[in-house]
Amino acid sequence: SPPLPATLPLANYTGTYFHPAYRNLTIYMKDDILHADRLDASWQIVVDFKHVSGDYFMAFADSVNAPGFIFKGALPAEFKVGSDGVSKSIGIALEGEMGLDARIWFERI
Repeated sequence: SPPLPATLPLANYTGTYFHPAYRNLTIYMKDDILHADRLDASWQIVVDFKHVSGDYFMAFADSVNAPGFIFKGALPAEFKVGSDGVSKSIGIALEGEMGLDARIWFERI
């Protein structure tokens, strides 16, 4: 209180990030917000990122083809920005069993 502005302009968080198990996550601008989709994956998912404070966001994820259930969730997410002003990684609380403070980290490629 009050929320901090994002470290970077939103467009500077865009790019492709990689995790060995989850593969590529490409983040791009759509309707003036950060958006990602993984429509080429087994668990197809779309994500809209809403800025919260600083480099922290809420990732609003939606997938209707997750095996055995319908998946919708609001997941904490955060970016790590390097000293060069470039977003280096994004961490998203994708696995509820790990707790909301744990993140799955995708590295910029």
